[in-house]
Amino acid sequence: MARLAVLSSLLAVCIMASGRDVQAHPAGPAQSAEATAASYVALVLNPNSTAVFYNRGTLRLRAGDLDGAISDLDRVLALDPRHVAAYNNRGIARAGKGDPEGAIADFIQVTRIDSKRHEAYVNLGFVRLEQGRVDEARRNFARSISLRPSVKALIDTHTSEIERP
Repeated sequence: MARLAVLSSLLAVCIMASGRDVQAHPAGPAQSAEATAASYVALVLNPNSTAVFYNRGTLRLRAGDLDGAISDLDRVLALDPRHVAAYNNRGIARAGKGDPEGAIADFIQVTRIDSKRHEAYVNLGFVRLEQGRVDEARRNFARSISLRPSVKALIDTHTSEIERP
């Protein structure tokens, strides 16, 4: 159950970082199925499209198909090893599958490529918090807030159970 809460938090951060309203983009099963089917056609036409693999991987992530998401995001990263959004989403999927070390590795890679990606620091914080690494989580949350102050409310909502310094 805790893993589901972390996955939900990570997805909320990912969607918020994209500038979209979480509630406005429900991506229900019918829409996800249609979009996933369309991606297969697109891949026949362009089998090396990072955009199609990334979009399908993101749809699979949102639909809870973590293995499918990881597979598509692995393909994106094979084609474009600097695709920070693919690392971030793969980290979310890995966290959801109970692979915190894989998730942390992906989120750290995001920060190596682009140290201003606040969502990677939030995601690191949530994974480390789940591991009981509270001090590291606090540092990650503080770094994220320093980059994007508006994320503080989201962090506060999902971390009310830890003591503040």
